[in-house]
Amino acid sequence: MVRLLLWVLLVVASRGSSQPAEGDAEQECARNSSQGSSLLQSMTQSIRDSISLGEDAALEASEEAPLTWTEDKLLSMTKEGDSTRCFMALFEGKKCMSPGGVYQISSSWYFNHAGGPVIRSYCGKVSENWVLFGNHRTYITQLHAHQNFADRATFIAVLNCSASGIAPTPAPAATPMPMMPSPGAMPAPEPEPEPEPERRNGTEPEPEAEPEPEPERRNG
Repeated sequence: MVRLLLWVLLVVASRGSSQPAEGDAEQECARNSSQGSSLLQSMTQSIRDSISLGEDAALEASEEAPLTWTEDKLLSMTKEGDSTRCFMALFEGKKCMSPGGVYQISSSWYFNHAGGPVIRSYCGKVSENWVLFGNHRTYITQLHAHQNFADRATFIAVLNCSASGIAPTPAPAATPMPMMPSPGAMPAPEPEPEPEPERRNGTEPEPEAEPEPEPERRNG
């Protein structure tokens, strides 16, 4: 009987000691789960930050490197008589050797230009020395910085002059130089003919007179 009581007490004690251990395991599992969740959130945020930085870098690159148009595209994007499709390449001096770029002329400037309809004749074309006409010099700062002209023109692209649609003129074919024959292969010169006696007034030349015979000499 005493042994039975001792065994019961031992079993109860062992169960009581095991319960806190199970509770500790559950707490440890919960703690690990919380740490794993925090780590996952941290990694997710890090990925989002990387994507955001990549998008910002791409945006900055696009802002630093504007679009590039050729003269062919400048002409193809322009539609004659359409105030919303008037593009022109404006340069402070010579084309592609001075500040400038491709601009889209606003409809208000298209119709109300101070110089009259002359602006429409430049749609789809390149205008060199543009700042020398009228009051265009007031836009020289915007021209240098590739900025808009308030409500008059919008910067679109830079002009790529190296990709113009003009086909290069082919170089003329080189004329081969004549080859001189070697000395051994040169033919011998032909003898020159003897000159004929000159004719006087179309008549045959007179024959030379024969010398007269001398008289015979007698002995004594």
